[in-house]
Amino acid sequence: MSTMMKNVKIIALAALLILASCSQEKTITPTNITIYATVPDDATKIVVDDNGNFTWKTGDQIGVFVEGQAAPVALTLKSGAGTSSASFSGPVSGTLTGYAFYPYNSETRMSGTVLNLAIAHTTSYNGGRANALLYAKGIEDGALASFHQLASLVKVTYKEIPSNVAMFRFVSKGAGMNLSGTASADLSEENPMISTPVSSSGEKANYTINVSEGKPKGEMYFYVPVTPGDYNFTTQLRNKGYTILSRATGNKSSLDIEPKTLQILPTLTVPGVYTFEDGVRPENITDLASQSGQMLSIVDNPFSSFASASGDKVLKGDLSAGTNSTSGYFLLYLKGNGQGGSVADKQYIPGSVRGNMKTFRLRFYHTSTTCFPRVQSNLNSGTNYLPSAINGHDFTGENQTEENWNAWFKTDDWNILEWSCSIWGKASFGDIITLNIRPFSLWNGSNIPDGAATEATPRIFYIEDMEFLE
Repeated sequence: MSTMMKNVKIIALAALLILASCSQEKTITPTNITIYATVPDDATKIVVDDNGNFTWKTGDQIGVFVEGQAAPVALTLKSGAGTSSASFSGPVSGTLTGYAFYPYNSETRMSGTVLNLAIAHTTSYNGGRANALLYAKGIEDGALASFHQLASLVKVTYKEIPSNVAMFRFVSKGAGMNLSGTASADLSEENPMISTPVSSSGEKANYTINVSEGKPKGEMYFYVPVTPGDYNFTTQLRNKGYTILSRATGNKSSLDIEPKTLQILPTLTVPGVYTFEDGVRPENITDLASQSGQMLSIVDNPFSSFASASGDKVLKGDLSAGTNSTSGYFLLYLKGNGQGGSVADKQYIPGSVRGNMKTFRLRFYHTSTTCFPRVQSNLNSGTNYLPSAINGHDFTGENQTEENWNAWFKTDDWNILEWSCSIWGKASFGDIITLNIRPFSLWNGSNIPDGAATEATPRIFYIEDMEFLE
């Protein structure tokens, strides 16, 4: 046999071996595996739904890692939706490394024992369930895997959300306190701690939850995964065009996040008809000339806290220059003030709309419990009424006591005061066209007495927002 023939045969044999090898690789069939995932008590303390329970949900996916493969493999919930224990299954080619995470993100990676978790800056509303970040280790096909939390959670509750809200946004304003990007945790440690996410994205300080636009919202719960630290932040509700419908601000001292905890923030409501964000007072909020020394103005909010809904501008009533007995009252015209105002003006509420409104609410700040804001209407001139609710507490009937007022009224934060139309014997505000707001009334309904302003009786009040609720 010639040398040339030998070379040809060797080359041909090598080619056959390569083809056989390629053929074998193509015929490898992934094995369908099942992981039984549960969340023990240490995680359910923060990983909860609106009822305070942890539950897996249809469509949930966990990520697992396979030896020799960089990208994780997704396993999808197979059974157990609505419970804290569920099975996940999916095709896997290769040997599991023993590590898993939730929720699945194709950009998450493992480097040895370090989990580099990809946290997206945008997600979808999932019925008020927590957007938790979980991990598990020691997982095997057909075995039980315990998932534990990696991050803390901030829970934000909004009430009275209108149907045009399309997204919720949590914005971190603290230097380096990112909300999205890649966060790392060494899973070989007994109690792994996640690092602050690192990202070059312009959205790294934002966490957005998209919601279905056009559907009645009512009350909604939003959960934001965060790492420990002091946060300066705002929350926002936006419509489809990214217009801000509501903004709340929290200062650094108001949100100190401890590791692996659930931080529940005060309930917020969407600002209503009368806000002062543009620095302009609505035409139908009228000063009364008879109030010597009264001055209504729009000022920067001096008490920015998370209980404040709009955040930047507020209405200030300053009577500190006067010494006469006064209630500090001003009028809010709902139909037109008869002084050049038009019923068609956008600042006035048409009767057809007022006919659906049942509660008047304002956010009020005053540093003393010696004044009791009251409201009277055109239906009962001369009679003014205390609120029917204070900061969520019913303030009617036997509950309407000075003791309860002192217990529920806050002198160091914004108060949410509500007046029900039933106070005036009505089922709605349809027949009510004028409200007389009296910030400086005494408990018996009379005005504060003559005298200069003191620390105990400061003659200054602030109103952050006024609205009407159905």
